[in-house]
Amino acid sequence: MRIAILTQPLRTNYGGILQNYALQQCLKGMGHEVCTLDNKTIVRVSLLKLAKRLVNILLGKVPASHLLYEFRYKKDYKVFTAHTRSFVSRHIGLYPYENLHKDLTPDSFDAYIVGSDQVWRPDYNNIETMFLSFAQGWSVKRLAYAASFGVNTWEFSPEEEKRCTLLAALFDGISVREASGISMCKNHLGVEAVQVLDPSMLLTKEQYSGLVDMNQTKPSKGNLFVHVLDKTQSKQRIIQSLATTYGATPFTCNQSAPEGKLEIPIEERTQPPVEQWLRSFIEADYVVTDSFHATAFSILFNKRFLVLGNSERGLTRIQSLLELFGLGTCLVTEDGQAAFIDIDYSSVNQKLESLREKSKAFLSSNLA
Repeated sequence: MRIAILTQPLRTNYGGILQNYALQQCLKGMGHEVCTLDNKTIVRVSLLKLAKRLVNILLGKVPASHLLYEFRYKKDYKVFTAHTRSFVSRHIGLYPYENLHKDLTPDSFDAYIVGSDQVWRPDYNNIETMFLSFAQGWSVKRLAYAASFGVNTWEFSPEEEKRCTLLAALFDGISVREASGISMCKNHLGVEAVQVLDPSMLLTKEQYSGLVDMNQTKPSKGNLFVHVLDKTQSKQRIIQSLATTYGATPFTCNQSAPEGKLEIPIEERTQPPVEQWLRSFIEADYVVTDSFHATAFSILFNKRFLVLGNSERGLTRIQSLLELFGLGTCLVTEDGQAAFIDIDYSSVNQKLESLREKSKAFLSSNLA
């Protein structure tokens, strides 16, 4: 079967890239031809938006440097995504497009899968597109695999809810990543859903380790891997306290500044290779993070880890993941007591294998 995956843009987000890689690998293992829909348009700006921005500059509300922001971002894009997009081009099958309504036909693919990584969060996407609005009326399979709303509160507008309810009814199978997504699908979209694993957890740690060439990547500079997306002073204090308590040396593998902060030197905004990030898990004794996917990979690699609550990015996602494995005590708030707990990974791995089989069964049965 020819399958197209619709997910978030594959740019510099390690977890977003690897969850898509894993879903492709899983589907290929089932005998399917798979690619990911890849938007060639990096940024888009309308004349109206430029005009409004010019007015705000003249009024002194924003700096003049913001006028051509999108063009400057596009100019830097190839540099700060050089390593991550290299991984994507080597390991992920892509179907480039500019406009889904124009570049796809009813015969382009036999099935479309939406997922994962907060694809059903309106603030992050054109939400109707993520419900396959472009394929309405086509005779194709429609699946949602581990679709995530990101939060446990309903963020759709009444009009978005109305339109997406009609589109959701066309799906052949719907699965969600968080337990709260089941009730949200039922109460707001009128459809039944089941909970499955994030795609990244469909593969084993051995499969990920196989991607890492120790001769092409650098040794980690410590044994306490820190992957914190939203840095605060309180999080830094927790990290330093843990390092002192456990005699560990913190190290990171992430761009030190957001890619969109154009005033910061591009070297600080360039993301290290995906393989280097994976090597960090291989060599770490401990992991501290506020990231969903770094939490998932900590579990996959059987590490002692601690999750620092990150409500801005959606705490529900991490809570739901930890609850699946009985690891709720690995989550702390920024003002809580932080310590690494001993984890019974024999039990966790048994649960993981069971959930992995259940998740794969969802795909195979709905694509049969």
